[in-house]
Amino acid sequence: MSFHRTAALFCRRLKGPITLAYECRIKSDRLRLDKEQLSLAAALDTLHSSLVSERIHIPDAYLDDAANHFAHSAYKVPSSFSLISFAGVARAVARAVANINSLIAAGNAPQKGIYIHGSVGVGKSLLMDLFYSVCADGVSIESEGEMIPPIKRRRKRCHFHEFMLDVHQRIHAYKLLHPRSNPIPPVAVALAKEARLLCF
Repeated sequence: MSFHRTAALFCRRLKGPITLAYECRIKSDRLRLDKEQLSLAAALDTLHSSLVSERIHIPDAYLDDAANHFAHSAYKVPSSFSLISFAGVARAVARAVANINSLIAAGNAPQKGIYIHGSVGVGKSLLMDLFYSVCADGVSIESEGEMIPPIKRRRKRCHFHEFMLDVHQRIHAYKLLHPRSNPIPPVAVALAKEARLLCF
């Protein structure tokens, strides 16, 4: 293999799958090169890499226990609730929260997302859709004959307004059934169970 070919392959491997997919669209004349979009693609590559290497998997049961704890922690315990049963519940919830904390301590911290902002028409949705398609379907880098596999996580792509409407409807429904509880933890857990990767 020639030096130039080796150098080109090395440089290509420094790029992530979103940047590579973006460049493939430029080469096929489906997009024009935009430095801001290329910079965002690189940031999405970093997020993709951390999702691929993330070692934490928090079981749904742990999420349920933690949500139950945090939903009721800011509210007074009803007087009819016995001290014995409260102590048992408190121990169970403390174990669940400790289990989640030990999972986080043993692995990497949970990955934070990226907030994309900018003017209308600069390519925010385009890059988000490209990121989501790479995560959902993988990407084939035809020039190198390489396939980057999809991320094996539950995922969801929706519009921001659709997402917020869904969240508010869930909060309202929860508060109707549990007027004295904090609706945010159970709603957040329900969303996390549906999709560990959420793009909106």
